[in-house]
Amino acid sequence: MASSNFYLYNVNSNSPTPIILHFRYSQGKLIYSTRQKILPKYWNSKKKRVKITDAFPQCQSINKILNKLDAEIIRIYNDLIYRDITPSNSILKEKLNEVLKIDSGRVKMPQIAGKSFLELFDLFISETEQGIRLKKNGKMIRESTIKGYRTLRMHLGNFTRLRKFPLKVLIIEHASPDHINEIKEYYKQFYHQFTDYLYNDCNNFDNGVSGKIKNLRVFFSYLKNEKNLNIGDFYKSMYVPHEDVPIITLSPDQLRMLIYDKSIDQKLCPRLQRIKDIFVFGCTVALRISDLLSLTRDNLQIIDDTYYLHTKSRKTETVTYIKLPDYARAIIDKYAGLYPTLLPQISDVKFNEYLKELGSKLDFKNNVEKKRNKKGSAISLYKDPDTNKPFKFADLMTSHMMRRTAITNMLRLGMQERVVREISGHAQSSKEFQRYVDVSRSFLNEQLDGYFEKMGDV
Repeated sequence: MASSNFYLYNVNSNSPTPIILHFRYSQGKLIYSTRQKILPKYWNSKKKRVKITDAFPQCQSINKILNKLDAEIIRIYNDLIYRDITPSNSILKEKLNEVLKIDSGRVKMPQIAGKSFLELFDLFISETEQGIRLKKNGKMIRESTIKGYRTLRMHLGNFTRLRKFPLKVLIIEHASPDHINEIKEYYKQFYHQFTDYLYNDCNNFDNGVSGKIKNLRVFFSYLKNEKNLNIGDFYKSMYVPHEDVPIITLSPDQLRMLIYDKSIDQKLCPRLQRIKDIFVFGCTVALRISDLLSLTRDNLQIIDDTYYLHTKSRKTETVTYIKLPDYARAIIDKYAGLYPTLLPQISDVKFNEYLKELGSKLDFKNNVEKKRNKKGSAISLYKDPDTNKPFKFADLMTSHMMRRTAITNMLRLGMQERVVREISGHAQSSKEFQRYVDVSRSFLNEQLDGYFEKMGDV
């Protein structure tokens, strides 16, 4: 039995988010962007339609489009079955494109003819936002990824303006061997000049440059494979630097102190008590900050007075199901009914700001050496470069520390890698997870060295 429904791409978005059609049928499931966007507050999650309100004048017209798509997808599917044609996502999508008057044969060349490099990049972002450009599995590309595209667009604009370097999309079709060499040299110069701008003008480290070059290669791949521009494969030679950013975590003893030392709350104002509660909870469940702060009562299951957390990662769509300890349950109960979410609501920026303040109040003031890589070389960083004043542990506390602390401590205290990976949502071959394993093994080796030294003293 075929069925269709509409959902918002991001129900927690603070800006208009796409409305997505989910069509389930016996052969599979189609996820299709309706090309319509609304603020989540105007969405009726029960009726799967836009709320009828004077505050949003477009509500009626968008609902007409949704109703039309709802009827058309069923009609298209039934027509295929009647004609003994096996339905597939590609056929259904093509038919829906016709309904929305999206001509896949026309969107390739006429829309890009005569456009500049930056105009093409704007088209790349626009088609990604609208859902015209999707993942290989047919799903929408995450807002966090699109944010990276916007950041790259800003840097490209600044780069061509400040460095006076002309940005071009060069076509190799019918080009002579000499002209092809010129094109190859242009892209080589562009790469070196742009990465030099990122390293020196923007003070990026290898990790920051890596993300931008990856996205730049995605853009060129889009031009070649989705817009049929014969630009060659020169962009594939653009080297993506690699940097393992040091993993900084709380030790098990530090985390135990935060959880069980009741005198700590007496030192903290209510604002920092809330930050401590969020931080402790995050150091327990190993969720990314975006998933952690989006948790609601719907993510909570209570079985025989035991609390279980059940959620799906926005980034990887992996499912986490974890039993909560009593102290995590106490944190949830403390804020029950005060917020629409399980935990107090706060922005990422403010959370990181207050977290450093919390660390300072907790006397996490031991010096920490901070190093980052530029062009593969390690560089020491200081809180005050003029005096070489080092960073304190509290200075480096961020929301990322919660997930890293949870994963590392689970491994340190003997949990099986397979179980920890299942909780954290990492893939079997994840290089990121292997770094946590390496850190925990380093810790265990230090403990063994201490044991062997004591044995030698006996």
